Amino acid sequence: MKAVAGTVTPRRPPPASDGAEDALSTLRIAGSHPILQGFPQGAIIAFDFDLRYLCAGGLGLADVGLSREMLEGHTVEEVFPPEVADQITPMYRSALTGKSSQIDVPYEGRVYTQRLGPLVDSTGTIVAAMGFTQDVTAARQFERELAEERRRLRDAEAIGRVGSWELDLRDQSVNWSAGIFDLYGLNQDAFRGDYGAALECIHPDDRAQVNAGVEACATRGTPLRTRYRINRFDDGQLRWIDTRGEAQYEGGQRVRLVGAISDVTDHVLAEVKARDDQAFQQAVIDASPDIIFVYDVGTRSTTWSNRSQLAILGYSEAPGSESVSIDSLIPEEERAQFDAALTATADAEPGLVVQVNHRLRAADGTHRWFSRRIAAFRRDNTGKVTELVGVLRDITEAVTAEQQLRHSALHDNLTGLPNRALLMDRLDGAIARVDRTKREICVLFCDLDGFKRVNDTAGHAAGDQVITEISRRLLSVVRDGDTVARMGGDEFVVIIEPWNRNGDDGVATPEQDHAAATRIADRVREAVRRPVAVNGIEHVVSVSIGVAFGPHVPFGPGRVSRGDQLLQDADAAMYRAKGRGKDRFEIFHDGMRTDGAERTRVERILRQALRPAARPPCSEGGESRPRLSADFQPIFSSATGALVGFEALARLKDAYGNSIAPDVFIGIAEECGIVGSIDVFMLDLACCQLAAWRAESEEMADVVMSVNVSALHVQHAALAGDIHLALEKYRLAPGDLVLELTETALLDAANSTIATLRRLHEEGIGIAIDDFGTGYASLRYLATLPISALKIDKSFTAGLPNDETCRKIVSAVAGLAADLDLSCVVEGVETAEQRKALPEGVQLQGYLTGRPQPPEVIDLNLWFT
Repeated sequence: MKAVAGTVTPRRPPPASDGAEDALSTLRIAGSHPILQGFPQGAIIAFDFDLRYLCAGGLGLADVGLSREMLEGHTVEEVFPPEVADQITPMYRSALTGKSSQIDVPYEGRVYTQRLGPLVDSTGTIVAAMGFTQDVTAARQFERELAEERRRLRDAEAIGRVGSWELDLRDQSVNWSAGIFDLYGLNQDAFRGDYGAALECIHPDDRAQVNAGVEACATRGTPLRTRYRINRFDDGQLRWIDTRGEAQYEGGQRVRLVGAISDVTDHVLAEVKARDDQAFQQAVIDASPDIIFVYDVGTRSTTWSNRSQLAILGYSEAPGSESVSIDSLIPEEERAQFDAALTATADAEPGLVVQVNHRLRAADGTHRWFSRRIAAFRRDNTGKVTELVGVLRDITEAVTAEQQLRHSALHDNLTGLPNRALLMDRLDGAIARVDRTKREICVLFCDLDGFKRVNDTAGHAAGDQVITEISRRLLSVVRDGDTVARMGGDEFVVIIEPWNRNGDDGVATPEQDHAAATRIADRVREAVRRPVAVNGIEHVVSVSIGVAFGPHVPFGPGRVSRGDQLLQDADAAMYRAKGRGKDRFEIFHDGMRTDGAERTRVERILRQALRPAARPPCSEGGESRPRLSADFQPIFSSATGALVGFEALARLKDAYGNSIAPDVFIGIAEECGIVGSIDVFMLDLACCQLAAWRAESEEMADVVMSVNVSALHVQHAALAGDIHLALEKYRLAPGDLVLELTETALLDAANSTIATLRRLHEEGIGIAIDDFGTGYASLRYLATLPISALKIDKSFTAGLPNDETCRKIVSAVAGLAADLDLSCVVEGVETAEQRKALPEGVQLQGYLTGRPQPPEVIDLNLWFT
C-alpha cells in the first residue's frame, strides 16, 4: 500500500518496554516470526495500542510504496487516506485483542493482503501487534480466472448433465467433479471420498454390475462401459446414469481410473416408451377386429394384411396369404364408387384419408357391408402413389342397426305401424296428391274406449297384446295404399286416400268418397269391438272415431288446407264422439273447431291462474288477471240446525272478470293434466279460509271443511304429502278436513291408493263419497273402503217430495249410512218441502240453507245467532 506523499513528518518511535523491545528486536530479524512464514517478499510492521507504527521493515516494504521513515512514529490515520484507514483500523484493533486475521485491501488499482496478529513479551502479555503486507494483485487475478474456468466447467456439466471422476487405485480415493454431485443431488461435504462411498451412491440392484466393470478395468485394462441407476439424495428421484472410463498408467502400472458419467434418464424413458408404443401398436393390430392392409396400386392387389380378408367372408384362404385383390367380390353396382375412391387417394395430398363404404359378397352368397379407409403410403420418384395403406372394417351390424334405427324413428316399436313423424309425412304427401286431382282425403282419429281397464286388470303386457291385435285388425279393413299409424297409447290414425270409384262421368264424386270413408269407419268400429283373447281371458274394448275430410272440397262449412290442421279437426271430432257416449264416430264440422279453440283458451286461463303471481291470499279481492278462487257453501245439521261444515267450490274468472263454469274448466283441466294442481290450490285455499274464520270466531272450532279431490289426484303418490303440508301450514287438525271423492275415483283407485286413503282416514281425515248413487259402486265398497260420509246427489233431492222413487232412495241411503255409522249429506236442498221430506239425522246442503258465496260476503254472525 502506498502512503500519501508529503503528508507525514518522520518521528522517532517512543521508547518501548523491555519486553516490547525484545519482541521488536526479534521482529526486525526478517523472517524470524512465524507469521512471516511463506511471505519472504513482504513488508513487516508493528504498532501499539494507539495504532502507531513502532517499526517497519522487510524485503518487500518498498514494493508496496512505503518506507521505514514514513511509518515509524506515525498512526494509521496519519499515514493512509481515510478510505484505507477506515478499512484496516478494525482489524488492527482486533489484532491487539489477541486475534489473528487477514484482509485484502484494494488500493490504487492493486490488491494488497495484510495478515495481522498479536505481539507478546516473555510473560505472554500482548504489548503490541504486528503485521505483514504483500501485493497479491496477480495471484487474485489468477484465482478469479481459475474460478471462472471452474464455473464454466460446472455450467457445462450441468447443461450436459455430465460429470467426471477419478479413482486412485493405490489408496482407493475418489475425486468427483461438481457435475457428479449435482447429478447425484449430493452435498460435497457429505461425501467420504473413497470407492466404497461412491459405490454406495448406486442403486443396490446395480452395484454388483458396476463393481464388476470397475474390477475388469482396474485388473485387465478393459474399458469401462456400464449403465446403472441412482436415487438422488435430495429428492429421491430415480435417474439412469451411463459411465465410461479407462485406466491410466505410470511406469507401466495402472495407477488410476478416469472417466465421465452422463444422465441418460430421458433417453432410457424414451426407449421404454418407444418399446411400449411398439408393443401397444402390435397388440392393437393383433386385437383389432379390423383388417389392416397394404394395397399395390399397379397390380390392384393386397400385398400385406394382418389377417385374411377372404377368411372373414367364409372363403378357405389362409390368414395373411392373399396375393390377389378381393375387388371382384364388390357388387357391380358399387364398383364405380370404389374405383373413384382409389383415384381420389392416388391424386390426394399427403395425409388425406379417403373412406368408402361398400358391400362384399361372402362365400354363402350373402353380402356384408364394409368400411374401407385408405391413404397414400408410398410414392415413386415422380411423386406418384404406388402403395396404399388402409383399414377394412365389417360394419354390417352398424348398417343394420342404422336401418333399424331409421325404421324405429318413423315406426311404432310395439306395432310396427308408422308413428306420428311418418304419419305427418304421408299426410302431407296425400294432400299434395289430391291437390292435383281435386279430390279429398279422409282422416280417422281413433281412440280406444275402456283400454285403461285392460291395463289395470290384466297388466301392461296384456294391454300390449290388445294394442298389437287392434293394429292388425285396422290394417285388415283398409286397402293397400292407405295408412294406419299409431299416435301413442291407445290412439290410432287412418289416412284414407280417394280411390277410383266410377260415377256417371267415370270419376268418383266427393259424396262417394265420403260415403266410402264412413263405411271404413264403421268397419273399424266392428273390427275393434270384437273380443281380444289374451291368456284365455277375453277383453272387450270399443273405439271413438273422429272423421275429417280435406283439403279442397269441404264437407260442410269451413276448409282444411294443412295436414296438422286436418289432424286436429279429426281429433276434435273424436272428442265429440267420446262425449256422446263412445263407440261411435262423428264427422268434423266448423263448430267443433270453435270448441277446440275454446278449450285452448280455457286451458291458457287455467295455467295463468295457477301461476304463483296470480294466486291471491285467502279472502282477497279480484285482480286484473285470470283468477282461480273458491266459493264456500255451508252444511247444516237437520236435527239441531247447527252449522257443521263448509264445502269449498272452485271458481274461475278470466282477466275481464267473466266466469267460466266448473263443469267446463274441470273437464279441460283433467284433459290437459293440471287438475291435480287445482286440487292442491283449493286445498291450500280452503285450509287458509278455515283458519281465518276460526281466528275470527270461537264458534267455528267444530266446523269442518270439505274439499273435492279429482280421480287423477287420488292416484298420485303426493296426495298425502299435499294434505299434511296444508294442515301443518295452517295449524289444523286432521279431523278439520273432509276429502270428497267420486265413486269413479274410488273404483279406479289402485291398492296403493286405497292404502293411502286408509292411512289418512285412520289419522282422522274425513273421506266422503260425492254424488252417491250416480256411479257404479256396489254395496261391498261401503264396507271395504275407508269412508266416513255419503253425499246423496241432488238429482235425487230434486224429485222430492212428490217422486216416490226418489224419496225411497234418499231414505234408504240415509238409513244405510246410519247403520254403517256414516254421516249422510243431502245435496241440492232448495225448498222447505224438500227439507220436510228428508229423513231425520241427515245433514243439509243447498240453496235453502245457503248459496255458495265468496268468503268476503259471508257473515258468520248470521249462523251463530
